[in-house]
Amino acid sequence: MRLWQRYRTHFSSSMPTCLWDTGMKVSYPTSRVHHSSMADSKPATEPHLPPEILDHIVDYLHSDAASLLSCGLSSRNLLRVSRYHLFRNMIMKLSATHLFSLLALLRSPANRIAPFVQTIVLFNVPAFLRTHGRSDVVRAIRIIPHILALLPHASSLSLRHSDLTRFPEDLFLQLCHHFRSFQGTLHLDAVHFHRFVDLANLVTAFKLLRHVSVNRVLWAHPSPPSDRLLLKQPLQTASACWQIHDAGIRYQDLFDWLKSQRPPAPVDSMYYHAETTKVRSDLNDFLSYCASALRHLTVSFPVCLNQHHFVDTSNCVNLRSLRMKQVMLAPATMVSRLLQSRISRIIADIPSPHLLESLTLELHVAATVSVEKSLQEFDWNGLTRFRSLRRITLVVDPGLSAEFEDAVASVFRAKLGPLADVLTISLFNKVAEGYE
Repeated sequence: MRLWQRYRTHFSSSMPTCLWDTGMKVSYPTSRVHHSSMADSKPATEPHLPPEILDHIVDYLHSDAASLLSCGLSSRNLLRVSRYHLFRNMIMKLSATHLFSLLALLRSPANRIAPFVQTIVLFNVPAFLRTHGRSDVVRAIRIIPHILALLPHASSLSLRHSDLTRFPEDLFLQLCHHFRSFQGTLHLDAVHFHRFVDLANLVTAFKLLRHVSVNRVLWAHPSPPSDRLLLKQPLQTASACWQIHDAGIRYQDLFDWLKSQRPPAPVDSMYYHAETTKVRSDLNDFLSYCASALRHLTVSFPVCLNQHHFVDTSNCVNLRSLRMKQVMLAPATMVSRLLQSRISRIIADIPSPHLLESLTLELHVAATVSVEKSLQEFDWNGLTRFRSLRRITLVVDPGLSAEFEDAVASVFRAKLGPLADVLTISLFNKVAEGYE
């Protein structure tokens, strides 16, 4: 109102009086409500952040489908990155009805999914054979090439929770034949083979792979002498980088096979769990073989292990992350002193403190005693020499009280000094959801 009066006073002397004295009623904006309603009539403005910043923000929601859907509906600038996370993994059921429906969807003009699919997921393959029968599974396998032709960026295969001892070998070979041109990653999670040579044949069928990820993979029988001769053949995917999260109970066949390759097969991740002297010796031998290329190491501490030397990290020159599981801390006990001394030894032996970026400790701390006594034998000086750490994660039991968690965090922050800013506290169940 004041602006309008000032405008009239300033310009009325130079304007004809007929503009003001015509007898017409002029309505002035006299309230804020009127201003807001006028502003609401304008189109909403899009966020002006750079695309790289928006992508980085949405990347934190990669596992939250509901939040990704909300982001895709809220702004056109967030739509593409939300679709990238929502549609990057496609579960393919070995059912002819399901695959025909999927094929019709991909062929429709309204299809917006195909450009974002990167990984094909096969889940519980033998279940479809029991439910739908062999003829339906054969029809489903024949449809797969037509679906893959419509997915230009699909380059990885994930096989999960499948007992292949109950699936015919000829059907499995036909199934894998359609994916042999994939050049991304082969994920094997909770897969049960009849023999280790079946796993080796599956991996060698993919000649262009860049990564092989193994997690909780088992085989029922050890390799006979005839299979060992076949395993001495060169690995056709020698350039593939291996990620061994959990090798299973018959790990030695896998380790011997990888060590016999020329050129050596690089190992990017390794899971170390030893309860006997023989297992510890085999794991140390394989660790010395792959130490130069190893970037991620997970060490599990068993309760009963009375050997003095545990794991040697002195050759891990490129180590980026270290995770320690089952760290039981109880004051004035032999187990606690043994574990804490080994933790200190493992950390102190790492030859490249400027490369280590992530450290995770899964703590089992007795809630009946003070935290200071439980952590009094920990080597804090050896930990503070890693100045490049970007994340220190303490994983605690969700059954502990919030006060006890705060006490654990306060002790670590006081001891870590300048590294306390990168310290985070998580619960076991939350970390297990995102752990590979």
